[in-house]
Amino acid sequence: MFKKVIKKFILRDTEEEVIVDKEVADWIERDQTLKEKDFTNKLKKNSLGDVYFQEVRKTSENSIRAETIYLKDVIFKRFLKKEIPKESEIQPKNGDKLDYRIQNLEVKPPNKSKHRFRKKK
Repeated sequence: MFKKVIKKFILRDTEEEVIVDKEVADWIERDQTLKEKDFTNKLKKNSLGDVYFQEVRKTSENSIRAETIYLKDVIFKRFLKKEIPKESEIQPKNGDKLDYRIQNLEVKPPNKSKHRFRKKK
């Protein structure tokens, strides 16, 4: 059986690695906009385990603007050519939050429990 080639990117501030298909890695490394942002060297993992890129910069009005790009969303939109339905999330089928191979990503309804806030008394 033919095994698809994968590539790993080391996450910033950790020794963990995110797995992507080689075609995804090649596209990310060739994309001029992502290259200019140093995308692959600034990938991090948030408290929910999702891999993302974030760039914070000052605007001309002296305020701060943060741009956040979730790796799984970029892969899903670019390679599966699908929009992500509102109120839905892209999740790995196998449950491994560091496995972003194309065939491992699927749309799931949002987990309502993670968005709950404690009511004030």
